[in-house]
Order: sequence, then C-alpha cells, then structure tokens
Amino acid sequence: MCDTSVSWRGWYRLFINGMNAHIPDTCVAQYRCGTYVPLWIRGGHPTVTDGVVTRDVCGNWVNYCCFFGSFPIKVKACPGNYYVYELVSPTLCNSAYCADTGSINTSPTTVTPVTISPDPCYTYTVLDNPWRSINNGYNSICDTSVSWRGWYRLFINGLSAHIPDTCVTQSRCGTYYPLWIRGGHPTVTDGVVTRDVCGNAASYCCYFGSFPIRVKACPGNYYVYELVSPTVCYSAYCADTGSINTSPTTVTPVTISTDPCYNYTVLNDTWRSINNTYSLHYNNYMCDTSVSWRGWYRLFINNASAHIPDTCVVQYSCGTVIALWIRGGHPTVTDGVVTRDVCGYAGSYCCYYGSYPIKVKACPGNYYVYELVSPTLCSSAYCADTGSINTSPTTVSPVTISPGSVTPVNKLNKGRDEQKSDAKDFEENVYENDTPNTDKSTKVKPINRPEVPKSQHFTTEYGQLCSPSSVMHCSRGCSFYREHFEHARDRYEATMVEDKGFRDMISTFNPKYNMPSRTYFTQLMEKKHRDITEKLKAVLKQTECVALTTGIWTSVATEAYLGVTCHFLGEDWEMKSLSLTTMPLEERHTAANIADWLEETTAKFEIPLEKVKAVVHDNGANVVVAARILRERHGWASVRCAGHTLNLVVQSTLKNNKTIASCVGSTRCLVEHFKKSEVACTKLKEKQQQMGKPPHMLIQDVSTRWNSTYHMLSRLLEQRWPVTAALSDPAVNPRGKHHYHDLKPEQWHISEELTQVIGPFEGATEFLSGEQYVTLSALPQLVQNLKKCTLTAEPETAPVKAFQASAAEQITERWQGLHEFLPDAPNPVLLAAALDPRFRKLKFLPAEEVLKVQTSIQSMALAARKDSKQTHVMALFHYQYQLNSTRLASARFSLRFPLQIVPSQ
Repeated sequence: MCDTSVSWRGWYRLFINGMNAHIPDTCVAQYRCGTYVPLWIRGGHPTVTDGVVTRDVCGNWVNYCCFFGSFPIKVKACPGNYYVYELVSPTLCNSAYCADTGSINTSPTTVTPVTISPDPCYTYTVLDNPWRSINNGYNSICDTSVSWRGWYRLFINGLSAHIPDTCVTQSRCGTYYPLWIRGGHPTVTDGVVTRDVCGNAASYCCYFGSFPIRVKACPGNYYVYELVSPTVCYSAYCADTGSINTSPTTVTPVTISTDPCYNYTVLNDTWRSINNTYSLHYNNYMCDTSVSWRGWYRLFINNASAHIPDTCVVQYSCGTVIALWIRGGHPTVTDGVVTRDVCGYAGSYCCYYGSYPIKVKACPGNYYVYELVSPTLCSSAYCADTGSINTSPTTVSPVTISPGSVTPVNKLNKGRDEQKSDAKDFEENVYENDTPNTDKSTKVKPINRPEVPKSQHFTTEYGQLCSPSSVMHCSRGCSFYREHFEHARDRYEATMVEDKGFRDMISTFNPKYNMPSRTYFTQLMEKKHRDITEKLKAVLKQTECVALTTGIWTSVATEAYLGVTCHFLGEDWEMKSLSLTTMPLEERHTAANIADWLEETTAKFEIPLEKVKAVVHDNGANVVVAARILRERHGWASVRCAGHTLNLVVQSTLKNNKTIASCVGSTRCLVEHFKKSEVACTKLKEKQQQMGKPPHMLIQDVSTRWNSTYHMLSRLLEQRWPVTAALSDPAVNPRGKHHYHDLKPEQWHISEELTQVIGPFEGATEFLSGEQYVTLSALPQLVQNLKKCTLTAEPETAPVKAFQASAAEQITERWQGLHEFLPDAPNPVLLAAALDPRFRKLKFLPAEEVLKVQTSIQSMALAARKDSKQTHVMALFHYQYQLNSTRLASARFSLRFPLQIVPSQ
C-alpha cells in the first residue's frame, strides 16, 4: 500500500477492526503494515496536558529505523485514552502509516468513533438566494467573486433546497453556465462524499471541467455542501426544491461562531525571538510578506508560549531588518477581540514604518491569539517574546534626530506614495551624513542607530571595512559590494576593472586605493591556471587507473566546445572527478579529430595512455566512431551514456506520435502564455489561493531534456483548475476566446495518462544522473524492469498505448547488445553487474550466459594473481568497492521509483 495517493485533510483517529489503535512510537520492522516502508513516530506520545505536539515520522529501511526522512505531524492525546493525528502525505511512495493496539492501549475495547471536527450538518452557513432557482433565467451572476469558506445549506425563499444532480439547461439559475453535481446525492449512512461539479455549455452537460466538492446528507432530509470557487466566470451553483426535498420546511439558520482561542494555527519560529539578531553579511533576513496569512495564530518559541511585543523593538531584531510590534498594549479576557496597530522601528523612531491594524484576543490560560495580515513592507517580520506583557495603552514618543539629518514624519495618516517619498528623503539624508566629512569646519553628528555586533561587519579584499551602520539598509555601496565581490567566482570579465562605474564605487570605498589594470588581473588568472594544472598532474600521477567522460556542446553564441572529465578513486576510497578541459573547437568534428583531441588532453595532464580504462560518451555517430578508434589504438572500453540513450528513447517516441506531439505542443503554448503575460500570471496566483492549491509556478520544458517535458506536464496537471479558472477570466482572455489557450478535454486526458507512463523513465533518468555512486552495474536490471514497467501500464487512450509499444521497441533496439557476453571481448556492463552483490547471480541472463561471465571473472582473477604488480587485482578491488558503496543509493532508488530492482538472494 502507498499513503502518498491519499488526499490527507485534517485530523484522524485510528482503529483496527473496531478496536482503538495508535501509530507506533517504536521502530517497526521492514515490510510490515501492508507496505515496503512502515511509518512510525519518533519522540513518544504526549499526555492530555501536553496539548498538541509535533512528532517526526520515520521509515525503517536497510536495518536503520529512521533511514527515510523525518517530516513532522501533529499529535494530541484525548480524554478517554486515545490519540488523534493530523496526517500529511509521506515523502516516499511504497510507505504507509502503521497502526497498533498494544503498548499504549492494551485492552481491546470496541470504541464508537468520535467526530473531532464540528459536524457540518449543524455548523453550516445558510445560502438563501432566490435567483439560484433552476426556474430563474440569465442574470450574469458569477460565483467566482464569492469568498467560499466552509459548509453551506441551500434555501429558496426559506424552503430547503439542494444542488441539482441532473443536467441544468444553459442560461438558468441567474447565470450563463449553471452548475450541478454529477454522481447523485449520498445517503445519511454514506457520510461525507466527493462529487464533481459540471457546467452546461454548447449542448454538453459537463462542458466546463469537473472539479470536486464535498457533500453530506443530514438527518432531517437535507444536504450540506463544502463549496469552492468555480473555475469559470459567469457560472453559479444552482438550487432546486424538487426531486429530493419535496416538503417546504422552514429552517431557522444556524449562527456559526468559532472561538479563535481554540481554533488557531501554531506559529513556532525560533528566529522570531527578540533576542535573535539579523545577520546583514549573509543576507538571510526573514520577510513575512511572502507568507499567506489566513486566520488566527498563536506564537511559540521552542514550544514555550509567546506573544507579540507591545513595546518598541530595535531594528535588526527578530531575524529581520524591520521588527514589528503592536502599539496599544494587550487586552484582557473580558475585552474580547480588540484591534491594535502594528509598528516597525527605523531611523530612531519606534513607529517609523506605518500603522496598520490586526485583531488580538486574550484567552483563558494566559495566552493570546492574533489575526495576522501581510506587512506592507518587505524585510519586516512579526516578533515573538516570552517576557512580560503590557495591558495598558502604549504611547509612542517621537525621538529627536541629531542635527544634520531629517526628522521623521508621523506617517499614520499618509498615503502610500507620501510614505515612500518620506522614506526616500530620509534615506538620502542619512546616506549624506554617512559620507566622509571633508569640511573640517562643519561637524555633523551621526545618527544613533542600534548597535550591530562586529560579527556582522564584513571586510573587503582590500581591507576597507563596511558595516551595516555605514550605509542605510545596504541600499548603496554595501549592497553593490556584496553583489560583485562576494560572488567573485561568477565569471565577470576582466574589463570590469576599467569600467567607470566600478572604479567610482571602489573610490567611494577607499579613495586612496589604486585600482590595478586589466593586464594585472589577466596575468594573475593565468598564473592561477598554471598552478592548478600542476596540482592536477600531481594528483593524477598517484592514481592506479582512470576513466574519461567526454561530450561536445554548443554555446549560446554557437561556439563548439569539447569537455573532458576524469574519474578515479582517491586515497580515501571516495569517487573523485576532475574537469580537465573545456576545449574550443575550430576544426571539423570528425571522429579522427575527436580521438586526437582526447589523446592531446591526456598528454597535457601527463596521463599514460595505458592508465585510461574506459571513455564514456554520448550516442553521436562521430563520437561513437572516435571511441572505437581509441579502443583499437589503446584498448579503452567504449561505454555509451545510459542517460543520453534513455533521453533518445523518450524524445524519439514523443516526436513520432503525432497526437502526443500535438498535445505536448499545446501544453507548451499554454505554459508560455502564462510565462509571458503578467496579467495571466497574477490571475493564476489569485485562483491558486482561492482554491487552496500550492502557489507553484508553471514549468517550461527544454527541448534537449525530455524529463523537463515530464515536469511541465506534471506541474500543469497539478494546477489544472487554477489555470482553467484564470483563462476563463475576461482580463486574461477576451470573452468567447476561453479555449484559445486551454487544452481540450481529450488532451487533458492524454496528459494524465502520459505522465503516469513516463514516470518510471523520470525515475531512471534521475538515478542514472547520480555522480556519487556507480550506476553501470545496475543498468541491465534497470533496463529490463523499465521495459516491463512500461508494458504493464494500462492506459485508455490509443495515443498513449502506441507510445507504450514504441517505447518498449526503442528500449530493445538501443540496448540490444546489453545482455550479450563474448569471452574474447567481455562486456564491461555485465562484469560490473557480476561483481555487484545486488546482482551477482545475474538473474536477468540465461544460465549459459551466467556461466560465461563467471568463468571470465575467475580467469581474470587467476591471471591477475600471477602478475607481480597485481595492478589488475587492485583495479578489480577498487571496482568492487565502488559497487558496494552504491548499495544504499540503489536501495533508495528502488523504493522511490517502481522499477523493482531486487537484489539476488
């Protein structure tokens, strides 16, 4: 079983055959709980008095109880000796939460499940809009403008109603596209069910999408619905009093009032402490404008109850630049919900930055909850404090600034433009006061700012000190310094030192510094290159044998380069890789020239030709022939890059299937539309927030990397309904042109099935792209299982079925010699697999082929034993060690992706 396919929402209580159970808090053996990786919680269960706590989730694998990850879930102990869990989707497939009746609950007591959250049958919002009746005509009503939250019960003029579960004629229910639910209504015993919503258009009852809402049948013959915003404008939910509810029952609406003291989100960020200081040097300040604030919050610091300070907090505290506090003091329990202004310290004035209101409430138990909103300024964040609380209103007195600077203005009643203007004027004057004073007759008093620890100062390469207090908000010199000097490895041209702007900046830092010429820096780089080359030669001389990886690529400026990388085992038995050259190619890329260039590279670094054992390359015809020439000259093994071969398999199959190629092309155009249109991108973010979808950007694919196409399709399917809703907005597309960019229903279906089929290819590509472990030995088993996995999928659409067959055929064709072994020319892939403990029995080969491989290895070992230098034995041991070191990496891979690489027993 796999819990990643479950849509986890809210809190859960566990039972086994009606018996009260809990998630184990001790290690669970592998292959238990109906899955590969059984999940348990680390840290023990809480007590009733502990309230809600957070616990890590562990998965047992390869004899390590917490081998797979550690991600938190919330746990609470309840009166009656049971526990509830706020479960989330595991990070790994083939894993599932375990349940146990022992340890904590030892008596097999049959317990009636308790409803933890309020029953929506008695906690709903009344929706009594007569225009929603199916008998009402078109009136341009649109439900996308409604902020839907929670459960609703429908009425028409006081009569109990329901959403129709049969097709509704277009231009009814006061809108253009009337919405109805597909699948019928549930019964009381069904509980909460999910139903798709359809919109009638163009004589097709479900022309507009199908997005889910939750429905429940309640005692008393009525229904409640958890409504969400429709994906298409000019659409609205219909209401009907017939069919299901025939009696005109008048119902008194139920008023819902949720106390925020018991319905809040925990905010437990240690960095919010007023004792935490913002580090300017590392540019790691926090910013609360990026948080999607919704509802009420309670603050904690290391699980200790905290509150937002109600007295001034100095700048650069709470892990940010502008530390936010509330003005007016905290309320008491009897005050109920009150409103308080939020202030941010800057320029020696405690409320320099704005004052916007948030709601605050004091709760029984001596704690506070806050309805937080996004700050108006980035580089600002809410503070947290565990100290004393001020319940009396706070008066803020403006601080007098020293002469020579600008006195801040109280900006509470000013507009945003005026506030920005004041901030700019203030910053410019502060910067002027920080400029070295050349007029000795005039003395300028510096502004009093919060002291910044010396650890936050940073020194330039030339000894000039630059501190946070020297430049306001790092808006000038320091920020420019960080962008250009701290990233000195970013390949800036040497001519930069001759640019006037750069020389002026250095002169501002240190007027006495004499900037060296471009020639000086060029000579410095050339000397560095010579030194590194000599170091590489010294390292390579100590190696027993090496392998080369090579490839030709073209830059954006259409200039060709040959890259060569060297791989070997170091003294610490770790895999090492050195980039030897990126050689510009001015001659034709013939096979003979490529072979000569590789020989020149080995000669440049003084690598003996007999020390090179293999060269890994792509499938280009010229490179393949070049590798064959080198094999004939020096005996280098030719190994084609499996990742590149896999890329060719998928790319050619995608292009040869015209229907799929058209679908992918349409998807690419759709994503490109959102990438280029700022209006569409903004509208997509709004729809994501309304529908509760993650705010992920769409991904544009790259033609040279097939797996980018997979990521593009996967992300688009994740964001399908927000994308469709954004495209239906008249601001994004003119009315009547909704489907100009959107995919057709059959294309959405093809995309879903295609993503499932090529998923294993993505897993194989990621595994083959690893650099810290050997992949050669796993290749035969991987190819066999990849072909099997491709053929076992059961798509419904003909294009995807054709893709399956073509992909399997391509795999067979491109790896046709993979499982062949000739004693005169041993296959290095099969030798590697035979030396790997996971595949040593070679179950993917016929018995006679297995005997050939094992006999060849024994012969190699006997020949090496006679060699006094034992060079081959060392190479063999090195190779075997590399393979052994990859067991954990391969174990992760085989679980993560459904290719079922099973070790030999």
